[in-house]
Amino acid sequence: LYRKEHSSSHEPRRDEGVHWGVQNGLYLSRITIVYFKHNDMTSLESILDKLTHGNKQAEKIRRYIVVEAVYQNSGQIAPLDEIVRLKEKYHFRVILDESHSFGVLGNSGRGLAEYYGVSVSQFTIFH
Repeated sequence: LYRKEHSSSHEPRRDEGVHWGVQNGLYLSRITIVYFKHNDMTSLESILDKLTHGNKQAEKIRRYIVVEAVYQNSGQIAPLDEIVRLKEKYHFRVILDESHSFGVLGNSGRGLAEYYGVSVSQFTIFH
């Protein structure tokens, strides 16, 4: 778990296993970043709960869960059904990087969202 020192109106929770490009983009944005254990939904839920429980300002902050559909570093897929459930429960937005899943996952190769039967409208940024 890592948290930058300064505050921001945007706070992503990101899987510690995302590739360098995502990590670098988040770092350069100078926002608060909180990491959860790779593909560990118990870790993610624990962090989301800690950050939102009793925090009256939490609803005013744009909060994101940042994940890759297929992790470049490991080849594992994100448990998208659980991520969407947690996103809805804690009122977060999801940024999903589908760049390694297009053409590979789903009945017609449209990626992890199609594989799980999740509408792309569930995501803030769908790449």
